[in-house]
Amino acid sequence: MRRKLKTAAGFIAGLAIIAVFIYSVGWERLLSTLYRVDIGLMVPGAFFSLLIVFMFGIAWWFTVRETTGLSFIQGIKTFYAAHFANSITPLGQFGGEPFIAYVLHKRSGIPLDKAFGAAVAADVVNAFQFFTISVLGLFTYTIYFGISEGMDTVFLGVLSAIIALSIFLSLLWYRKDAVIGFLGWTGSKLEDIGEETAGFLSIVEHWDQDWMEEKGERFYLVMEGLLTRKKEVSIALFFSHIAGFSGIAAVFFLLRSLGSEISFIPLILILPASMLANYLPLPGGVGGVEFALISFLVALGGVSPPVAAASVLLFRLFSYWVNLFIGGLSASTLSVKVFYSS
Repeated sequence: MRRKLKTAAGFIAGLAIIAVFIYSVGWERLLSTLYRVDIGLMVPGAFFSLLIVFMFGIAWWFTVRETTGLSFIQGIKTFYAAHFANSITPLGQFGGEPFIAYVLHKRSGIPLDKAFGAAVAADVVNAFQFFTISVLGLFTYTIYFGISEGMDTVFLGVLSAIIALSIFLSLLWYRKDAVIGFLGWTGSKLEDIGEETAGFLSIVEHWDQDWMEEKGERFYLVMEGLLTRKKEVSIALFFSHIAGFSGIAAVFFLLRSLGSEISFIPLILILPASMLANYLPLPGGVGGVEFALISFLVALGGVSPPVAAASVLLFRLFSYWVNLFIGGLSASTLSVKVFYSS
């Protein structure tokens, strides 16, 4: 019950942010902009929007297939279910791993800790494209447009995020004992708090100190195993980068369909910077992503507020809400199969 209330509150807060933006732009201006949409350009925008999650799914499958033994179709369905779980939990992008680990455990028969490590490792591989595309975006934007007065804050913000994530991943990899110790400490605290507080993670049997330390060890074993599978990881990185550039292409075509003359170059920076809002404690970044993307399109892309708002609403309709529906269908079918297999 508490988890449902948190999720509902997150969606309400996110939708409230979107409503405020629409109100500030004006309903009439927004609708008149949408009425002028060029269907011929909107269709490729919709296609690339839907392609994002599918490409990430292929990358995810290449990362976990050796560990889980899932077929391509099973892997894609499982990833869509994971995407659904991440998109409806108030923990942002990292809320669905316990669910998907349980599904992998039941479907493939591998130990739960191994399934959890595989799911997290696959997410790490998929997240790597953020670094490369963000660096490319910073470089190309600076070369073509320079650092204007309004750009310096965004430049420093994105650069700080890249540095902070780099430091985090470096510590995660090179301070193995400290990380496992922290996980054990977290497990002991969860054990002290009791089942009532940690109830939203009830699909995992025991989140105590030993269990958490064991999962940390398993995560590092899976990551070390990935380093020996250079071919699979390289293919996964390739598809995850296609996913990243598909998002940029989607926004580009949707903006062009509404009459904007924006070039492709600024979007290489604008979209990754906006997607950082996915990690806010909002379900699927609802509200946060829209706020960031509209703001950056207006400030850095020179797009008018009505066109920016209309294009972002279309982008999120195809890339988030439609994929959320597909993921919900996948999650429901997987949950039924897991239930009967149990």
